[in-house]
Amino acid sequence: KATNNEAEYETMIKGLTLAKRIEVQKIRVFSDSQLMINQINGEYEARGEEMIKYLSKIRALISKFQYCHLERIPRAYNNRTDILSKLATAKEIPRMGNIFKEDMQHPSSIVDNDVMDIDVEASWMDPLS
Repeated sequence: KATNNEAEYETMIKGLTLAKRIEVQKIRVFSDSQLMINQINGEYEARGEEMIKYLSKIRALISKFQYCHLERIPRAYNNRTDILSKLATAKEIPRMGNIFKEDMQHPSSIVDNDVMDIDVEASWMDPLS
């Protein structure tokens, strides 16, 4: 379950993550979400803890590309997205070559894959107890 804005951010996070995984260096991102595009570009302020986390995650992902251009397109010209959004809620998906579906259990804003926990052994610099 997610709000429309959360779903828009989740979609962009997944798309950027996939693009980086296949070693894309330069990318153009199209979205019909005026709010999201303007928040990412710094024209609008993100409000609420979750939206601030999403925005931070998106900006971190964008910084990993040599070039990233975000462009807002009118919803009326975004037919492919409409089809994909209908597929996202479908119980069964017909076999389609380059489209995949993943059921998410947790929002990306609370999953932090950039931090790695490590075990540190005691060293001579540690205070004595």
